[in-house]
Amino acid sequence: MSKRRFLAAALTAAAGTFTTLAAKDRFSRYLSAPDNKRQLMDRGDAAVQKLVGKLADSVPDKGLPFLNRYDNAGFMEGSGWFLDKPAANACWSVGYAKASVVPKEYKGDLYLGGYLAFPPNRVNGIIDEQMVRAAAVDDGSGRGIHVFAVIDCIGICGTDIRAIRKALSDLIAEKNILSVNVSATHCHSGIDTMGIWGDLIQAVKTNKKAVAKGHPEEAVSGRNPDFMAFLIQTAADTIRAAVAGMKPGRLSYARRDISDYVHDKRPPYVTDHTLTALRFTPDDGGRPLTAVFMAAHPTCYGPRQREAVCDFPKFMCTKLETTGTDAMFIQGAQCAVAADRGKHIPEGLTNPEGIKAFGEALADFVHGIGPEEYKEIAPYLNVIVSELFLPAENKILELAAKLKLVNNAVVRVTMKNDRFVDAKVRDL
Repeated sequence: MSKRRFLAAALTAAAGTFTTLAAKDRFSRYLSAPDNKRQLMDRGDAAVQKLVGKLADSVPDKGLPFLNRYDNAGFMEGSGWFLDKPAANACWSVGYAKASVVPKEYKGDLYLGGYLAFPPNRVNGIIDEQMVRAAAVDDGSGRGIHVFAVIDCIGICGTDIRAIRKALSDLIAEKNILSVNVSATHCHSGIDTMGIWGDLIQAVKTNKKAVAKGHPEEAVSGRNPDFMAFLIQTAADTIRAAVAGMKPGRLSYARRDISDYVHDKRPPYVTDHTLTALRFTPDDGGRPLTAVFMAAHPTCYGPRQREAVCDFPKFMCTKLETTGTDAMFIQGAQCAVAADRGKHIPEGLTNPEGIKAFGEALADFVHGIGPEEYKEIAPYLNVIVSELFLPAENKILELAAKLKLVNNAVVRVTMKNDRFVDAKVRDL
């Protein structure tokens, strides 16, 4: 190549690079305006919904029961009636237990739940044991016991929660357990417990045929049957242990501003900046329990993670346990709120080291709450649960339900002017 041609090519490449950089700069400045970013995200969502909607409409709703045939076995309504003050001579009684939900042996693949990927993110190893932590609570009113359990996972389907309750049916009757409430830490790097992070291309091919033939049992998803069976049984056993270990004591709470630890990733920029610590202190001087309520996504490892981990809640609980208290992390209304780690970890750490440092900083934050900040809670607890049916307006969720990717209860109805008109469900 002559010098003249080489110079012309270099100038052309430089001009293209400059144009690309200028375009990126303009786009970055465009996104810096919250309204522009929100509109772009809404347009993207609308495009995805339209595309997925065509696929969802092509899948029959065969096998989905009508509302009047829906079996709500496992539903628990809670307290039944409310108290506005403690019963005579009432006191709190609380029990706690924890266990790993990861089986030592299983068949088939495990997938990481939290980030869509093609090909899917198979689990290459297990760094953290995903745990279930359970607390059994009685307010001494004689009405019964309430259970609150949290699992280190991306999410837990309602049908699986009811399976846990079914495994506890004898204990529920014997101990007069009024509610069994199970939630997730919403960790994005744990083993898939919902089903939508497996081999989606294969699932669409297989499950569409299975549904059409009326054989939903042939459907496949990111849920590993052996793993889920072990998780359900372990959760039930852990709840049994929590109930068996109940002790009388005092319950108190404290709240602190945690704005520096969280941030919202997309407009409108809104965060729940309050961390609430609930502390049970047994009368016998035994080990207390600290439950931390905080709203922030455990997404610190990011989409390139290939080993199962529990993210910052694991490090927070582990560090708190070294201070002499049992610990639970209970996820709040996080929406797009994520952990803000920059101000709380030393420079020069690897990403895993930084995540550990952030979780331990949270533990130190909670441990630093002084006794004078805690307020005593009078011993009465009211829990009421209502079963609510919502229309499946999100086409992505509709497709996941129709294809049996998720293990949620879905029913069919016919709507007219926003009212049920199908003869089979009109009386409801």
